[in-house]
Amino acid sequence: METSTKSSGFEVTQLTAINVAKIVTILCLLTLALIYGVKDYRQVIYLCLHISYCLWWLFRAMAISATSSTTFH
Repeated sequence: METSTKSSGFEVTQLTAINVAKIVTILCLLTLALIYGVKDYRQVIYLCLHISYCLWWLFRAMAISATSSTTFH
């Protein structure tokens, strides 16, 4: 995912855009859960699955970038 777009002097890669989307997703889910409340176990499972997936994606992306920068440079 090396494709990047320069906008106003700031370089945004596809991976950066995906990571920002994952963070926004987590914030939206938590905000909606706080505003409307969690009423049953289906909602708890939905929140747990989606938030854990997003966190795993972010953790994996961070771990891969940390190892690739030390291994290949």
